Amino acid sequence: MRRPYVIIGGNMSVDGKTATATGDGSILARSMGAELVRRLHLLRSSVDAVIVGIETIIKNDPQLTVRAVEGRNPTRIVLDSMARTPLGAHVTNVGEAGTVIFVSRRAPRERISALEAKGVRVVECGSDRVDLSMALGIISEMGLKKVLVEGGGRVRWSFFKEGLVDELFLYVTPLIIGGSTAPTFVDGEGFRDPREVVRLRLASFEVVDGTLVLRYLVER
Repeated sequence: MRRPYVIIGGNMSVDGKTATATGDGSILARSMGAELVRRLHLLRSSVDAVIVGIETIIKNDPQLTVRAVEGRNPTRIVLDSMARTPLGAHVTNVGEAGTVIFVSRRAPRERISALEAKGVRVVECGSDRVDLSMALGIISEMGLKKVLVEGGGRVRWSFFKEGLVDELFLYVTPLIIGGSTAPTFVDGEGFRDPREVVRLRLASFEVVDGTLVLRYLVER
């Protein structure tokens, strides 16, 4: 099945954390200067869609739009197996940008109807959870050829686990957060067999306002 070009993007501390042990990721957001924000929004404007998981929506309520540069807003895609997206979330404001929410067959009908009433497109994809490969096939059929996956850690892991990533874009913020339970850039169960790990090739790097900006390509 055809799929779009997939970029994984995000921000982490030097020790790989994306939030504190309590789940507060605001320190990383506050550490992004105007130039780093501009670059992120420039990247958003260059892709056809931005993908996040439901936990990112619930915890951070992101807009996922382009505001720091001149450019078009990408389609916003939420992976939300049980249709838990709050009706007041920014992504339900389709006047800003189109939103597609992928749910599983287990999602409550009343939740789906409420989201659709907001103008959001809801697509059933998978039995117990959203089937990523199937979702990417549907996204490709929508004419969306390049997507940016912004989070969270378990969503990133799922994409890497299923071999669905082409490129990695990463801000390494000069902070140490620590904590064995603090969320990391890629969470999930992790690879057990060393032969399964994802190998990357460094494509570019630079330092912007003290933050290391890295771009990798996934080796096949």
